Amino acid sequence: MPLASAPVPLYSTLVPRCTGQAWNDSSEEAVAAILQQKRGRWGVLTLYRGRRKWQTVGEGEEGRRASQALATEVNRQLELRARRESSEFLGWHVPGTPLPIDRAFYDWLLHYGPTVRRATLERYRTHVENQLVPYFGPKDLAGIRDTDVIGFASTAFAAGAARDPVLNALSCMRRVVHLALERGHLETNPLPRLVRLAKQVARAQGKTKVRADAWTKEEAATLLTFSSKHEPHFYPLL
Repeated sequence: MPLASAPVPLYSTLVPRCTGQAWNDSSEEAVAAILQQKRGRWGVLTLYRGRRKWQTVGEGEEGRRASQALATEVNRQLELRARRESSEFLGWHVPGTPLPIDRAFYDWLLHYGPTVRRATLERYRTHVENQLVPYFGPKDLAGIRDTDVIGFASTAFAAGAARDPVLNALSCMRRVVHLALERGHLETNPLPRLVRLAKQVARAQGKTKVRADAWTKEEAATLLTFSSKHEPHFYPLL
């Protein structure tokens, strides 16, 4: 007589809870995204501050995997929300001390990402991760000068980047600078002519055509290679 298969558990935790504790109805801070099998279909039951939300995904192994991916993403979003609620933009920085550009960019994405549409946020994230952070690294934002902007734009254009992705990336930097000024983390604007300089470099190199609003990883790698060989003064501080 064949052995009976093991029963499928009602709840199957996939990823660590954001709070590191089990969920219960009396806890307002408990957060969880749990995979569950319900009526033969897989889905995700999110338990957040005493509220429940069920999302049906699909059947079979494909449904289970898709549910697992959704549960992981839900937990990621809930963790980001918890981080936003427990901190302020640049709240970790002490005015008068170096302000690392890379950390400031990621903090900007965390706190101001929810204020824009998802597609816009992904565009910003691409600019930050593929262009700005690889080039500028942890350099002090207060120490950035016009020559750094010229170096970024000229090496990007020489590596084959189009005009708009470069200007849009620098617009992200301008937003971070202005927010840092408003909150007292910068005493003066280190880049008052930031975008104007980039446009001047674009005109000088004949970059007038509009292309996609983001660089690929291959384009970013080409930029860094070109910079290290031909513009060592501007090569990113990694």
